[in-house]
Amino acid sequence: CFHRIPPAGYTCLTTLMGAIGVSIYKESGANLVDVGERALAEVDRIGKTPEMRGISVFFLENQADGVTESLSELLKAGVLGAFLSLFVLYFFLRSVTTTLMVSLAIPVAITITLGVMYFLGISLNILSMMGLMLAVGMLVDNAVVVSESIHTEHEKTPDDARGAALRGVSAVGLAVAAGTLTSAAVFLPIIFGEQDQISIFLTHVATAIVVSLAISLFIAQTVIPLAASRLDRPATKNQNAAVEYLRGHYVRLLHWNMRHRWLAASMVILTLLSAAIPMSIVETDMFPQDSTRRLYMPYHLDGHYPLARLKESVD
Repeated sequence: CFHRIPPAGYTCLTTLMGAIGVSIYKESGANLVDVGERALAEVDRIGKTPEMRGISVFFLENQADGVTESLSELLKAGVLGAFLSLFVLYFFLRSVTTTLMVSLAIPVAITITLGVMYFLGISLNILSMMGLMLAVGMLVDNAVVVSESIHTEHEKTPDDARGAALRGVSAVGLAVAAGTLTSAAVFLPIIFGEQDQISIFLTHVATAIVVSLAISLFIAQTVIPLAASRLDRPATKNQNAAVEYLRGHYVRLLHWNMRHRWLAASMVILTLLSAAIPMSIVETDMFPQDSTRRLYMPYHLDGHYPLARLKESVD
């Protein structure tokens, strides 16, 4: 028999060897986790009724649990990645104040992005969270470039913090905007292009990245200069010792490239051409294979056999 549970889906009851199996499927567009929670609550309510006394109820499979566990693990990985990005920022900036100022772009941009996703009807699923994770590393790029430019100008004129902020933003504002729009333009065809089975899924990733990048550009052009004009301080030599060491090696490498331009250009071209070799070796597949994927094996019986014989054949 079929019984509607709007808008969650329907249940199908089948009888087998004195047991009743209930399968609940969500309708198209319904939230799997929400349907799972409501179904569990309904089963728990039914299990407490007098008619169910002496009947054992247990679950064979709950896809909602798998989704929530995956989201939880993805959230933990995202938080860990955010802390690692802050550590990398502090290593190069060598200033707690500047690091906190730059990292301000992460929670603000993600919060606004979640609001935009809500109004666009995009749920917080594995794909959208993956887009947010990818965006975390990109969110601080604009803020780092702008704050470093302001810091350089501030070291030139220590007594003019406001002027240093204005000159620092003007020096890199166009480059920051061009870089951000270029990164966002890669994902725009997925959002506004022709919708197929793949692009519908990737829209969740693309929307999270594009909105986050747009918000980070706005923060880098407005909030970061305001905060830098009040909080930025000229760095000491001890603070920049590690960065100066890396900068010295980079300058020597740059001098070598300038003296051997044709050799450096040839190495770049050969590196690009060498990408054709692994591209021809790596296999192409529509969806990645999962080593834990379940195997469903339907079988049909030609006649009637005892359960022991059937179990032996299936095993």
